[in-house]
Amino acid sequence: MKPIRRSRGRALRRATALSLLAALASCASTGKGTKEDPAKLESYRKQRLQEIKANDAKLNEPARVRIDLGRAIDEYFKTMLQDRNKRVRQRLEALESVLRQKVARHFRILLTDANDSATRPDYRSNALIALGFVEETPGRSKLNDRINYTPPSARGIKDDPTQRTEEARSRREQAANALSTALADPQEVVVEGALLGLGLLAVEDSPVVAIGRILEDAKSSLALRRNASWALMTMQERLVKGENATRIKIHPIWQRLLSQPLGELDAKVLIHCLRGLGMFRDRPDAKLIEPYCEHPVAGVRMAALIALARIQHPDSWNVVLKRLESAVETNDNVRLVARKALMALAGGRDRSYDVKEWRELFQRK
Repeated sequence: MKPIRRSRGRALRRATALSLLAALASCASTGKGTKEDPAKLESYRKQRLQEIKANDAKLNEPARVRIDLGRAIDEYFKTMLQDRNKRVRQRLEALESVLRQKVARHFRILLTDANDSATRPDYRSNALIALGFVEETPGRSKLNDRINYTPPSARGIKDDPTQRTEEARSRREQAANALSTALADPQEVVVEGALLGLGLLAVEDSPVVAIGRILEDAKSSLALRRNASWALMTMQERLVKGENATRIKIHPIWQRLLSQPLGELDAKVLIHCLRGLGMFRDRPDAKLIEPYCEHPVAGVRMAALIALARIQHPDSWNVVLKRLESAVETNDNVRLVARKALMALAGGRDRSYDVKEWRELFQRK
């Protein structure tokens, strides 16, 4: 009996479903209540198009662009100040990708702000920093190829690589000109932004001499000198390969600054100088760097040790070894950097924190 009741239940449900489908089909076939007025559809389409255009216009308003980019730039530099682990590096790459896309979209607004002395100084400063993110090749981030990028061909646009390259070159030239001109602006905040933008843009014909003049001028504010040293160091990291014009101009600036009496320069400026000079890997520079292993600021001592590790002058081991001695160096981070520097000087060999064994190793050489 039970199977018969289940069978009747299924049959009843199936009949009900079929009757509902028939009713729906009947409604569809008659077209009652489903046919739209073409005039109303066209009116709705035009209204939505106007709303979309109005929204885009709001997003592209100079005021909105300034606020949006200002927040993105602040986040970028705050992230840059964090310890560079893998997560922070990935975050920096992602932020740089976003900034490059924003700058590509709003380039004309930013260039106008950067060149217009009537624009508020803080807005001009942000615009100048943003110009440092102008891409070498439009449409793609140089440092992060993992972003979602839709090629022009997929958007129904004919892709001309030559035209894109010319456009990129033109934009970078315009950005570089605006940044170089802003170095002479009477507003200090504008000059600060120009220095950061020049470091980020890193073009071959950057005004290294003008930046060096700001850096070496004792009358320049601390903020200007820090930004100038950071700009030269960043430019050097991105540009200097072998003997070229940029190297020839930057190298003596670091040498002159580090030749000053110990304690004359701000610690952050010194760190930039030491990193920059160490990247040249010229052995005669070791004698300029060695005294800074005694600097009272731990960050400066570490920068000096890293620079000596890069230069690898055979006679620097004794200076580095002092920073390994617990009686001399109380900062564990500095001692760790000293150990790594000794390994670099010893061709990769390690004696841990045993000062006696390190000394014996180098004296045998």
